Amino acid sequence: MINGVLACSCYGRKEQRSVALQADARHLFTDVWTTAGVLVGVLLVAITGWLMLDPIIALLVAVNIIWTGMRLLRETGLGLLDTALPKEDWNTST
Repeated sequence: MINGVLACSCYGRKEQRSVALQADARHLFTDVWTTAGVLVGVLLVAITGWLMLDPIIALLVAVNIIWTGMRLLRETGLGLLDTALPKEDWNTST
């Protein structure tokens, strides 16, 4: 719950355009989804008795972690490489 609130707070600061804040927010949201997946998996297995739900939900959580990690690596890599700034960041006053 606290990680979700912190992640929303980091996403709410887009005016700062901080790559670090965006990465922290995504990392915190990944933690939230991981915790939710574990809780849902345990609850569904307890309710249904179908033991295959646990590894299926674990795989979905793992795919989410990998996907988020790949996006973070790509975005931070682009930030380190010579990429063009968005037009709204151009300083046209000079």
